[in-house]
Amino acid sequence: MDENEILFSVIIPIYNTEQYLNECIDSVISQSIGFEHIQLILVNSASEDGSAEICREYVEQYSDHIHYIELEENKGPSFPRNIAIPYVQGKYTVFLDSDDKFAGNAFEKAYKFFEEHYDEIDVVACRIKNFDAYGGWHALDYVFSSDRIVNIHDEYCNITSTIHAIFKSEAIQNLRMDESITHCEDTKFITELILKKGKYGTLRSVVYLYRRRRMPTSIVQTVKVDPCYYNDYIDKLYLYLFELSNKLYGKIIPYVQYVAMYSLQWRLLDQLPAWMSEDERTNYNQKIKEILCRIDDYIINEQRNIYKEYKIYCLRLKYGDDIYSQFQLISGKFIFHNLCWCETGNRAILNYWWHGVDANGIMRLTGEINFPFPKDTYSIFARDNLGNCYPFEYDENMEKSKQSLGEACLIIRPFELRMPLEGVSRIELFLRYQNAEFPLFINVGRFSLLSRNPPESYCRIRGYLFSCTDRAILVEKDNPQIAKKHKRALWRGLMKRKDKRAIACRLCAAVLRRFSGRQDIRILFGNDRII
Repeated sequence: MDENEILFSVIIPIYNTEQYLNECIDSVISQSIGFEHIQLILVNSASEDGSAEICREYVEQYSDHIHYIELEENKGPSFPRNIAIPYVQGKYTVFLDSDDKFAGNAFEKAYKFFEEHYDEIDVVACRIKNFDAYGGWHALDYVFSSDRIVNIHDEYCNITSTIHAIFKSEAIQNLRMDESITHCEDTKFITELILKKGKYGTLRSVVYLYRRRRMPTSIVQTVKVDPCYYNDYIDKLYLYLFELSNKLYGKIIPYVQYVAMYSLQWRLLDQLPAWMSEDERTNYNQKIKEILCRIDDYIINEQRNIYKEYKIYCLRLKYGDDIYSQFQLISGKFIFHNLCWCETGNRAILNYWWHGVDANGIMRLTGEINFPFPKDTYSIFARDNLGNCYPFEYDENMEKSKQSLGEACLIIRPFELRMPLEGVSRIELFLRYQNAEFPLFINVGRFSLLSRNPPESYCRIRGYLFSCTDRAILVEKDNPQIAKKHKRALWRGLMKRKDKRAIACRLCAAVLRRFSGRQDIRILFGNDRII
């Protein structure tokens, strides 16, 4: 590279972000590639705070490398980005939101990768890490297994959907963002560009830091109050990309279907606004159905970020309310169109909270069922080693539901199970559907006395000792010898696995019980454990 060659043009649209703006701009100025190789284009969309003053201070200090534009009104994020594109001087263009920032070595690493693959790709995507109100990586972080080239025809599920990437400047000179939408406009822009070459780069080693604000003031967090989100945006994003794919490839390729379904899945989680009339809700649901009808079932099935109930609800929208009768239960798997949509071994179906035994030796279990089929299509029961079966009892007044598009996609059913323990050594819980039955995975709740972690865990209740496997509750008559056997097995397992945290917690609990004289002291640790 030449000593003062402009390699990167960074476009920052600004609107009322004075408290974050210095941090954002400084992350560009301090890039390891050197600010002498960077052009910074600041576009202030009529901010009403001190953002303009901050911009002018940076312009005064770095006049050779900063181009400042002041707009008379705020027209959303796409307009200032589009305004800035003709001013780009760098070989590569970067869009940076004014409350976000880049890791310090991002441009240097991106430059090296892009130069090696310049003729193959127009876009290089980077990892996105959340910070501020909450952390963690972006939902699509699984795409970034390494620094590499993604062929979208071979890896259709490895999508990128945000504008937080590095673009070849010559590739976007005649491409603009859709200013009529303020949600997923970046998905539309980057997907349209990627479709032209069918490839893009991924950089695991480059990190974009995305601010999750503590107050819901960003566009992403407030756009869902806009009526256009429920109408125009669907046509301008999903249908546009479908038509573009048909134009370029003669069909809606799996990559575009995956992009659409990934974006659509977040809509399934939304609560519909109170201002929507019944006709508006019906119209919106019909639009969603039209999109789903253009997405293959396996694309819906392979989504990584939504629970099974939302995927099955998509099938219900797509094929109609009688969808449940078309499922087959085969080897514990619920099959539709040769795809598995749910399993009896799924951890989330049965959550067991509390376990007790009364003075008459009757065991009582309580918990909840999270099965995404209508209540009248299945039954759940317990069977002991003697062959006796006991149905679950439900309290309909305590039922809750998960909603999707204003409809229940899952009824959460609190249950109670009562069964005598005389002669019982093993209890399994079963789901029956269409004359087929399979044992359920027993998911032990956080406040249950019984646990599966560590696997040697046990509890003692009214003369009985209980332990648990994935598929069964084991019952023994309690006595000192049995209790000692389980205690030794527990400590052997902890020592063998060198589980220092669990050992420390149990020792702490033992000390507290001894000195307090109370045996009911429990200590929670980890994600789901009580001792």
